[in-house]
Amino acid sequence: MVQATLPWMAWNFIFLLVLFQTASANAAPKTVYIASTSKHHDVLLEKSLISAINYINNNSSILPGTDIKFISNTTKSIKENLLDYVKLLSQLDVIAVIVNSRPESTLDILGSMLHIPMITKHEVHGHFPGNGTQAPNSDCLGPSSHDVRLAMVDILKKNDWTDILVIYDVQWRSQANAFISVLPPNTKYSKLTLEIDEEKALCDDTKRQLNSLHNAPVQAIALFCDSDLVASVMDQVHCVCSFRIEKPHTWLMADMVPSLPLAVQSSQIMLAFMPDVMDNQYTRYLTDDLRVDVTSIYNSSLFAFDATLVTAHALESLINKRLWVGDDNTPSKTGLTISANGPQLHQQIKELTINSTTGIISFGNDGTRRQMRLEVLNLQENRFINVGTWDSMNKLKLTKKIVQNRPTSELIPLDKLNRRLKVVVVVDPPFVMRNNEGKLEGYSIDLIDLIAKKLNFRYDIYLAPDGLYGGRADGGRYNGIVGQLTQGLADLSTSPLTINSERLQIVEFSKPFMQFTMSLITKKLDFDNQDLMAFMMPYSSTVWFLTLACLVVVTGLMYVVNYISPYGYRHSKSAKNGEAFNLFNSLWFCLASMLQQGADNTPRSLSGRVLAGCFWFFILIWISTYTANLAAFFTVRNARKPVSTLEEVVDGDHHFYIIRDTAIHQFFRVASYQTYRKLYERVNAQNTFVNSTSAGYGVARKKKNAVFMAEKPSTEYVIMQEPCDLTAASGLLGASSYGIAMPKHYPYARNISVAVLTLHETGVLDSLWRKWWDYRSQCPKEQSRSAIGTGKQIELSSMIGVYVVLATGGISSIVLVVGEIYWSKHGRYFKALFRNEFGSFGVAKANTHHAATNSVPVLRVQSVKTTDL
Repeated sequence: MVQATLPWMAWNFIFLLVLFQTASANAAPKTVYIASTSKHHDVLLEKSLISAINYINNNSSILPGTDIKFISNTTKSIKENLLDYVKLLSQLDVIAVIVNSRPESTLDILGSMLHIPMITKHEVHGHFPGNGTQAPNSDCLGPSSHDVRLAMVDILKKNDWTDILVIYDVQWRSQANAFISVLPPNTKYSKLTLEIDEEKALCDDTKRQLNSLHNAPVQAIALFCDSDLVASVMDQVHCVCSFRIEKPHTWLMADMVPSLPLAVQSSQIMLAFMPDVMDNQYTRYLTDDLRVDVTSIYNSSLFAFDATLVTAHALESLINKRLWVGDDNTPSKTGLTISANGPQLHQQIKELTINSTTGIISFGNDGTRRQMRLEVLNLQENRFINVGTWDSMNKLKLTKKIVQNRPTSELIPLDKLNRRLKVVVVVDPPFVMRNNEGKLEGYSIDLIDLIAKKLNFRYDIYLAPDGLYGGRADGGRYNGIVGQLTQGLADLSTSPLTINSERLQIVEFSKPFMQFTMSLITKKLDFDNQDLMAFMMPYSSTVWFLTLACLVVVTGLMYVVNYISPYGYRHSKSAKNGEAFNLFNSLWFCLASMLQQGADNTPRSLSGRVLAGCFWFFILIWISTYTANLAAFFTVRNARKPVSTLEEVVDGDHHFYIIRDTAIHQFFRVASYQTYRKLYERVNAQNTFVNSTSAGYGVARKKKNAVFMAEKPSTEYVIMQEPCDLTAASGLLGASSYGIAMPKHYPYARNISVAVLTLHETGVLDSLWRKWWDYRSQCPKEQSRSAIGTGKQIELSSMIGVYVVLATGGISSIVLVVGEIYWSKHGRYFKALFRNEFGSFGVAKANTHHAATNSVPVLRVQSVKTTDL
């Protein structure tokens, strides 16, 4: 055997080469990246992350020689294309992803695919069953759900609350059930599940259930849902705008407080938790860098700073233990570069124990935080105030009294007010108008009087100084009735104010007391000019000409049938009947039949009678149709309106008028539909605004082609008043409602609404309508177009069947004439056969003019009139 040996210098070279490669592989990286995700773009979160990164990069005691860089929030990219985002992160040395929002399955998949740690503020539930509460590669910096539910239970025990309502979102079901499982044995509880749509808003059924909890006899309500939904849920139970005495429920919020301000109803008691903020170098650095006070710092800022610290210390530990693998990432089958350091870095995070802005950070094997101290917060004046602390060792310690959000005073009942309510109105018949004595009367005056009697309060009525309903003026302030209400000069208004979205933002409305649509008001058409040919309107020209042609044709046929038929008047023995149906008399017969006057003679032959019968049927239908349509034409002409739709106004040469600073003005101003836009542009160009309904009606009466748009209740009253010269086209723009307007957050709004509903249900409002509309009418009521028809001319297509009957009669008469001629010549043969076979049966014999041509006897049957005898 030949043993090969190497010189000692070669062995030394190999040893140095291996040592260099090992040192290079374990060398600290020059640059690493940290990514973050959030439900919404959070500027403050990014500033806090950058602050933490700057603190670490500028601190030589942490990761010397390694710079940390930040990849901005790209949650939208994750949702749209997870694989592309994963590839983007895999191309960089991303060592961790900080998740500010509640983790979703896509984020869990992201960490699993890249094998990098996911540092979250919430525990991950439900995405990876069987793996504990946390998903693989995930660590939660926020308080554990175990600690939170124990803190909530300690508060219940401290206050001896034994009747609990648990409201929870589906995503929080496991935490809610775990909370129920640790309740004291003597505690009664009920549950309510929140149904949330795709846009994270409460469903209508859930809102109805929450509304019913207004006076729920429970001592505390545990709320398990995202902090974004808390205000919405509480507002459904106790509206923040309420001025009434609300039942003071105590709310326990399971999610961490995102920020210290929160607006809820004043009488409610709100308790929540957040990590205890420490007074140390990290907190001071963060608050100084963000230029905020420690009492107003957001929870997300603390989380972002601590998450960056945890990642940096874990990376430093990994490098110090020479476990960092440089440039040795493993490509997967999908083309992704899987981090070789991710699992080791995740293990280092679990083994960490460091100080932070929220105290000592340490994790359990399941990735949740241990031994965390919580601040107990109480909402006071819409801002959370620290009232105590809780931790697993010392339990609950309260340092201040738990109180309501705002102190509430008892609301004085309406019947005990020491002042008179101020009611503002504008003159608008029949709602408000002056009688002969100068006093105000009308529907609105009666309405406020009925409500005042029902609620036992006193009031004074006054007119709005500018006489307007109310809109936004040039200076941004509101004028008219709306301005009086927003400025606190009036308590309410019963004038017909339309309920719309813009007004609801600045005033309160009662339940509607009247529904309506819009109407177009124009002056009635003038029918003084006489039309000499009006009687021809029922039929089209084609029908008239064809009828005249039928008259001529039937006249000719009647003459021909009578002339050639052997049984007609021409072959009669009586000389005076021979000319009964000559050409002139046939024409007279047809004219007499057409005018339903009756003729001197009627056809004698069967062919003539068939022709006459079909002609009479034709005349019956023709005259009946003519009479009905003529009556309809005159009725429609009297009820015809100059315009019936807004499209006719746009297409025609009309001046369009509306009342300024009203709901209809606002509607046209913001409308996007082309017809409405054109109308509003025309109004602006022609400056056809009016200040009141009376001014609009005056313009419609006096100006040619003027069209005034107003609300139907007002127009229906005016057109029924003398001089009865206006007409209305109704049913435009859809239905709207009138409501009683009050200042925003008016404490007696519910009382007013209940009174309105009571008046409606008892029929009082219907009686008011009849009093001010039906009983005060001075003009005959107009019929609707649907009731009177359209008065359309009848075309040939509608009468073709009648002409076919007449044509059939003409053809039949010709065929019968031929048959009669044949019978007159050959009929005696068939008569003889019939007589021999069946007997005479009373058939009289008669002499014939013709000689017998064969041995068969011939009988002649002749009809004889009594005048011939």
